[in-house]
Amino acid sequence: MTGLAVGQSWCGVAFLWGAAQPSILTAIRYRDEILRPLVRPYAGAVGPGFLLMQDNARPHVAGVCQQFLQEEGIDAMDWPASSPDLNPIEHIWDIMSRSIHQRHVAPQTVQELADALVQVWEEIPQETIRHLIRSMPRRCRECLSLRLALYQHWSLYESICNSSYTSCNFKLWSMHGQKKLQEFLADMGMKDIRIQTFGVHFSFKNRFLANDVVHAAAALLENTEKDESLGDNFIKALDCLSRSNLECLHGGIDLAKKKLMAIQQTVASCICTNLILSQGPFLYCYLLEGTPDVKLFSKPMALTLLCKYLLKAFVRSTRNKRCKLLPLIIAAPMDVEKGTVIVMGIPPESETSDKKNLFGRAFEKAAESTSSRTFHDHFDTSSIIELKMEDRTKFLDALITLLS
Repeated sequence: MTGLAVGQSWCGVAFLWGAAQPSILTAIRYRDEILRPLVRPYAGAVGPGFLLMQDNARPHVAGVCQQFLQEEGIDAMDWPASSPDLNPIEHIWDIMSRSIHQRHVAPQTVQELADALVQVWEEIPQETIRHLIRSMPRRCRECLSLRLALYQHWSLYESICNSSYTSCNFKLWSMHGQKKLQEFLADMGMKDIRIQTFGVHFSFKNRFLANDVVHAAAALLENTEKDESLGDNFIKALDCLSRSNLECLHGGIDLAKKKLMAIQQTVASCICTNLILSQGPFLYCYLLEGTPDVKLFSKPMALTLLCKYLLKAFVRSTRNKRCKLLPLIIAAPMDVEKGTVIVMGIPPESETSDKKNLFGRAFEKAAESTSSRTFHDHFDTSSIIELKMEDRTKFLDALITLLS
C-alpha cells in the first residue's frame, strides 16, 4: 500500500485521508491490513469515545469486517449510502482527476499516472482542503432530514399527522393521541425523528429530498383522479424525475399529500371501528366497497403503504401480545366490473420476527387447493395477488388452514 496520508485535526482526532494500492481491496484485506494492524491499536490508544468513520464501500460493510469491529468493541459511525458529500477525500479525488484530464499529455503508464497524482496533490492549495473541512457541518445538515413525509412542502402539523411514524407513536386516531400531539408541539422534541437522507437543489427555491421524489413519482404512477392509461401515468412519473419538469414534480407532491391524508384517515377508521380481525395465524382487514378513497387502494403501492401503516398502528394500539406478533393480510376491491379484489400480505411488525415475506408462495398454494381464479399482473408477486370476489372466502379459509 502506498500514498498513505494521515492528517491531524482538532481535539486529537486523526483522519486517514487516502490510500492507494495496486490491487483490489477486499473485505479480508481491509480487515487484515487496515482494521487489525492500524485501527485496532489506535482505538486502544484513544480509549473510550473512539468512533470509526468510514463510508459504505463493500469491503467496509462486509460481514467479516462488521464482525471484527463488534468483537473488538469498535463503534462505527452510521453513514448514508453512497454519499460522497460526507467524505471530503471524494472531492479531492475529483479535483485531482480533473487536473489530470486537463493536461496536454495524458499519462501513458501506471508509473506516470502515480507521478502525476503526486504532483497534482502537491499543487492543491491548502485553503481548498480547509474549505472542504469547513463545509462539513453544512454537508451533514443536508444529509439529515426528519422522519416526516413531505414536511418541506406543507405545514409541520400536517406532516406529523399524516406520517406513519409520528401518527402511530402518538396514536392520533384517539383523543388521547391528539392531546399528546398538542403537548409535543409545545415541547418540540421527539426521539429518533431524524434520519439520514439525500437532497437536491433546483435553483434557489426548489429543494427536494429523496423521499419527496419517491412519494411524488409513486403518486403520479398510481394516480386515480384522472381516467388515464397506465402508460400515460408511467410517462408522467418519469417526467417528474427531470430537473426541466419541476411543474410535474410539484403536481406529484400535491397528489402524494392527498394520498397520505387518505391513508391516515383510512387507518384511523379501521382502528376505531375494529376492522382488523384475528384469523388465527394472521390478522385480516377488508376494505368494503364504498369506503372513502377505496379506489386509491386498488393500486399496489398505495395498498402497501396502507398495509404497513395499518399494522404499525394496530401493534401500537392493541393490548393483545399475541396479535402483535402476527402478519397482516388486507383485501380491497380491485375492479368492480370484473368483480376482483386485490389481496396483500406483509410479515409481522415485531423486530424479533422473520422479516422475509412468505405470502407469495402461500397465496399460490391456497389458490391451487381451492381452484380460486387468480390474476398475476403485478411486479411484486411475493405479497400481492388478484382474485375473483366470490372466491375470497374459500381462499382465506385455505390460507388459515395452510398457515395454522
